[in-house]
Amino acid sequence: MKRLIGLIGLILIAIVVLAFTVKNSGDVTFNFYAGSIQLPLSLLLAITLAFGALFGVLASLVVLLRTKQELRKARKQARMKVQEIENLRAIPFQDKS
Repeated sequence: MKRLIGLIGLILIAIVVLAFTVKNSGDVTFNFYAGSIQLPLSLLLAITLAFGALFGVLASLVVLLRTKQELRKARKQARMKVQEIENLRAIPFQDKS
């Protein structure tokens, strides 16, 4: 059932993209520092979307790597605390009375 819903969703997205491409097939001039090029509007928007997604993934990757480093540090500290508790339990109790 999930596959069927996913397939229907994919087909709907493909139809919307196709309709968008047909409606926006005109060329636009893309100006940048090194020059300019003529591209269809739909292609330019697709490229912009891809770059935005790439930058979003890279930005989240930095946060993810930092979080993994903190998790690794916390796990190491937890292991050290557990080892310390085990060492303290192994020491025989001496009553001074």
